[in-house]
Amino acid sequence: MISSMIVAGLAGTRLVRAWMHEDIGEKPRDALELWASSIDTATNDDGDLIVTTPAWKLGTRDFVYDLITCPHCIGFWFTFAATLGLRFRVTRPIVTALAASMILSAFADHYPRFNHRPL
Repeated sequence: MISSMIVAGLAGTRLVRAWMHEDIGEKPRDALELWASSIDTATNDDGDLIVTTPAWKLGTRDFVYDLITCPHCIGFWFTFAATLGLRFRVTRPIVTALAASMILSAFADHYPRFNHRPL
């Protein structure tokens, strides 16, 4: 039980790091941010721009934007998904590999001779 929580927590932390700070999460995060910040407008007879997006859509987009840009919010959902992933035989190795990669990346970031520059 405790070991499953630790593995799920490490896997969730690895996913948050990939989503927020690494190139692998940049494309989907940018696409969701663009969708969340888009507002439908139209021009009335006087030439003024008016917002045509319903208020419920604006509220949903604000919620999604807050969710994908807050590391604590997205971390909760990633860790929740990792916890569910440990329950199924098919996804258990993936969650375990994510936890192991989190441990590896923590050591690699603190290794004194580790080169952060791309090849």
